[in-house]
Amino acid sequence: MLVIGGVVGASVREMERNLEELMAVDTLVSEAAYEMEINMVGTGLGVLKYLETGDPRYRERFENDADDFERFRSRYESRVESEEGQELGTEIGLLYGEYRTSGEGLMDGKDNQDELSSKVNGDREEADAILDEAIQANVHRAGPDGARKAEQAARTKADSQ
Repeated sequence: MLVIGGVVGASVREMERNLEELMAVDTLVSEAAYEMEINMVGTGLGVLKYLETGDPRYRERFENDADDFERFRSRYESRVESEEGQELGTEIGLLYGEYRTSGEGLMDGKDNQDELSSKVNGDREEADAILDEAIQANVHRAGPDGARKAEQAARTKADSQ
């Protein structure tokens, strides 16, 4: 009886150690999964705020969250033991890669749009200066439509600024 009691006691202690180890790994896997989700949401918010404001801090936030996502995905894959868990880690990595690439494309598109808009506005201002200073300054405003056209040009110019 003592021997059986000793064997049962040792088995119970071994199972408790294994269960504690399993729970620790499971907790770490769960934490990694939650962190991936938090960083995925942060990545998306970074993109949206960058598109709204153009503030470089949001592009930096995007990069930081994307790097953190990859770090936690790697942690998840190193701790998950099941084949299904490994496959899910690989799949989420591929999907997140597409998500990240789309976000980068949107932010790059905003940068290009801002550059083009700035160029168009600069070209418009240059052309307007030429019209105001070189062409219209030498146009005779007399005639049936002269005053009306000058007023219309002034109104249009005021509306564009």
